[in-house]
Amino acid sequence: MKAFAIAALAASLFATEAVAQDHLVPEESVIGGSEFSPGYHDLVSLVFADAYKPNVRARVIVEQRSAPEAAVGISERDGQWWLFSLEASERIWPRPSRDVTARRYEIAIDPELGQRIVAVWTAMLYGAHYDRPVQEREQESVLVGNILHLHFSARVGGQILAGGVTGPTDDSAPGLLAHVAGDIDDYCRAPNPDTRAALERGVARLEARLLEERRR
Repeated sequence: MKAFAIAALAASLFATEAVAQDHLVPEESVIGGSEFSPGYHDLVSLVFADAYKPNVRARVIVEQRSAPEAAVGISERDGQWWLFSLEASERIWPRPSRDVTARRYEIAIDPELGQRIVAVWTAMLYGAHYDRPVQEREQESVLVGNILHLHFSARVGGQILAGGVTGPTDDSAPGLLAHVAGDIDDYCRAPNPDTRAALERGVARLEARLLEERRR
């Protein structure tokens, strides 16, 4: 069972916001935008400390309104690639970090698939951009702050990329990236040919979408 739901939780309540989220929006750090809740994001980084180790190539932190937070990502150690999924034992907000632990699932993968995952992840992050005035974005972040939010980030050489999305629709590029994260979670928890094939299909769908967008 997935640690988080990929469905567009915000779509029914904030349809215009879900439609607008067809790309990632830049964030200030790999933990996520912290202008409204810096203490909370500090706790998230402590509970999911494994997701911020130097060998982690890409990650996503998932905030949910009705389930514990989760972290999913990919790391590389001595040429070996690993997928991981971390699930908080309970909601981090608003509990002190010492009360929450993280359960870890991990599986080794071949370098080719690992590189493909990092490639689509970073391509999405390189495409992150704003499309509304700052004041309007800040107001929206207050309105939809209790809805599913995903904080994506990656390390490219010495550069750190970070971007987020709230309530992505299933068929949007951020939605496809969210599905890849969900497929990673599934494969880590239940490694078998079916979950591996689902992950490869998810990566291929996002690769095709990114190629299509480049051709426009």
